[in-house]
Amino acid sequence: MQTTRLLAGLSARGKARRWQWWGLAFVAPASIFFAVFSLYPVLSALYLSFFNFDLFNPKVFVGLANYRYLWESSTFHNSVIVTFTYVIGTCVSIWVVSFALAMIFNARFPLRGLFLTIYFLPVVMPLVIASMIWPATRLCPTSHSQICRKLR
Repeated sequence: MQTTRLLAGLSARGKARRWQWWGLAFVAPASIFFAVFSLYPVLSALYLSFFNFDLFNPKVFVGLANYRYLWESSTFHNSVIVTFTYVIGTCVSIWVVSFALAMIFNARFPLRGLFLTIYFLPVVMPLVIASMIWPATRLCPTSHSQICRKLR
């Protein structure tokens, strides 16, 4: 009886491993894409930051001199302060306004549907206009399309 339990446990572990391999197989292309287009440029920039480098002269290793220059530069400090001020100002205000709108539109009140329609109209309108224009420009020859005839 214990032998059959052990065999059943092994087959369940084998199935789990097989599912893990399938999961890795499906995640691998996205991971490779991320590594090539996100991770490689960051690591390459980090590597190049230790060199004095331009496109016309060979690289000269300067170590942490570039970082020391940044640390001593008042322009860099000012730009960091301006960047943090901008990020904090925009992110916090967007979060507050988004949360307030979500709370308002989640509540039941008269004319809620009208306000939701007005709110989402800028999102939907470009898609509607593009879907109306697309057949006139793409499926018909250019010289015979309705838009070209109206423009003439």
